[in-house]
Amino acid sequence: MPHFRFYICLLLPAGLALWVCVASAEESKIYKYVEKDGTIVYTNAPRGRDKGKTSAIPKATQTGAVGAQNLAFQSKYEPFEEMVLACAQKYQLPAALLKAVMHAESAFEPSAISPKGALGLMQLMPQTAQQLAVENLLDANANIEAGARYLRMLADLFEGNMVQTLAAYNAGPNALKKYGGQIPPYAETQHYVRKVLALYFVYQYKNTQRKEKPKP
Repeated sequence: MPHFRFYICLLLPAGLALWVCVASAEESKIYKYVEKDGTIVYTNAPRGRDKGKTSAIPKATQTGAVGAQNLAFQSKYEPFEEMVLACAQKYQLPAALLKAVMHAESAFEPSAISPKGALGLMQLMPQTAQQLAVENLLDANANIEAGARYLRMLADLFEGNMVQTLAAYNAGPNALKKYGGQIPPYAETQHYVRKVLALYFVYQYKNTQRKEKPKP
């Protein structure tokens, strides 16, 4: 998995995160891309067509670049924050991960419907909703709850591996089983995992900043 050797995160049942860094010095470079929806993505691997013409962000400025990133979606997220925090605690998932998935899936639009029929903030398919016994996927709270519960199920299935969990959320768990636990060779899925991880790191960093900010 060349795109994801830089970070491995385990979503443990107790809600603890175990980070293992296995990158070489060359892979520690961070590249910046801007998606069509305005999301700024940071990745350790240059994309195929951009190799050789995309400059890496100097290591000394990487933290500052992420910390200064402007996320225009914050106001759209705020109405759902309380439910996200409650579900993160209930299902022992990082709140930053739920927020990142929601951002990537629907840009915080509770009425979003994809061309494939995925619905709501967490873009769940009707068959997944049936599996989770959810009646109305366009109800924001029900959608967030179902999405968090599904992520927890996938995290348990893949022993807490965040990369596999996200790939399965996008492509389905059977796709990962078909490829022996590897990220399926689907451009959409590989892009999705890259994007959600980038958003996760940004939101996690911002959460850390907020906690460490001294009180007046």
